[in-house]
Amino acid sequence: MKKGFTMIELIFVIVILGILAAVAIPRLAATRDDAEVAKAVTNLSTAISEVTAYYTAQGQFAPLSTMSNVVGFDSTGAAKDIPNDGKVIIPFKVGSESNCVDFVINTTGGSGSVQIIDHGNSEKLAAGDAVTKAKAAAKAGSDEMKKCDAIADADEKAACIKVLTDAVSEAENKLKAVGTKLSSTAKGACRTLMGLESFKSMSSKIYFVGGGSVNF
Repeated sequence: MKKGFTMIELIFVIVILGILAAVAIPRLAATRDDAEVAKAVTNLSTAISEVTAYYTAQGQFAPLSTMSNVVGFDSTGAAKDIPNDGKVIIPFKVGSESNCVDFVINTTGGSGSVQIIDHGNSEKLAAGDAVTKAKAAAKAGSDEMKKCDAIADADEKAACIKVLTDAVSEAENKLKAVGTKLSSTAKGACRTLMGLESFKSMSSKIYFVGGGSVNF
């Protein structure tokens, strides 16, 4: 006759299973988050390339679904109304967070640009606008550059142009200095993405397109 488990043995087995579950479940969740983060970084990079390539080829923006096949964007509202003289912000989902990343499409001074920021980061958005304006001012043919070109004295002309180019560098450095703000409130894969160096690097620059090239 076989002897069954005692109550103490059953309790011991349950405790062991509970400990294993407590260790395994967070690790499984972390693995799932890592997969979502890797997919998000790839998709965002692809979207930047596709959108800027479309603008280079067509000379204008179109609804996001026309410019890119990347999934994860809010397909309503802003994604359907891309201005060719202005700015639009399209939410991008990461993991369970529908508003994790803002995909910003902008047109200023005859050139298009794309910016990636953590959702609602107004400081980084403003810093990006400053870079866009400085770039537009330093662009050949701009009103500011025409004023420099009209200066007869070579040294004064060079100094005038240097002011414009220095303004671009200063604006770009300020953008790089702005950190992510969503990391304290984001959850899961979105929170992991905010701390990723590749995302911080991606969100510290503006991707300009115009004249047949994309500046990464």
